[in-house]
Amino acid sequence: MAEEKCTILFVCTGNTCRSPMAEGLLKTKLAQLGLAEQFEVRSAGVAAYAGSPASMETRKVLLSHGLDYEDFRSSAASKYLLDESRYIFCLSNMHRQAIITEYPEYNEKILLVGEFLGTNEASDIADPYGQSEAAYKHVEQQLLGALDRIVPFIQEGSEHAPTL
Repeated sequence: MAEEKCTILFVCTGNTCRSPMAEGLLKTKLAQLGLAEQFEVRSAGVAAYAGSPASMETRKVLLSHGLDYEDFRSSAASKYLLDESRYIFCLSNMHRQAIITEYPEYNEKILLVGEFLGTNEASDIADPYGQSEAAYKHVEQQLLGALDRIVPFIQEGSEHAPTL
C-alpha cells in the first residue's frame, strides 16, 4: 500500500502571486532533494477569484527555476483544501486571521511563512501585486530563505511552529 502524501498548502490573498510562487518554489526544492513523492504542494487565496492565472511576474520567477506555470489557475481557500492539508502556511497574519475567523478548527495547523525567515520576529511577506519585477524578486528571495527552514520542519513532521 502506498504511503499517503503530506499535503502542504500556501495561502495568500488572490492566489496569483505569493502563494503560487511559494508552491512552485517548494515543489522545485522537494524535487531537487528527492522528496517530491512524499509531498503534495498546493496554494489558495482567502479572496481568490477561482480560475485566474498566476501573475506574469510570478510566472517569470518560476520559469527562472525551470517551472512553467502558464496553466496554473487560482483557487479559493476552501474547507476541503484546509481539511486535506497537514500544514497551512499563510503569507501574512491577515490570511491566518481570515482562515481562523471562518474555520477556527484549523488554527493548530496554520503557520506563518514569516516564522521561518530566521529573524527574531515573524513578519509578513509583502504582496508584490502591481509592483515592479524587483518586488517579485524580493519575495522570491524571502521565500527561498524560508523554504530552507520549512523543508526540515515538514520532514520532521513536527506539529509545533519553530521557536523565534
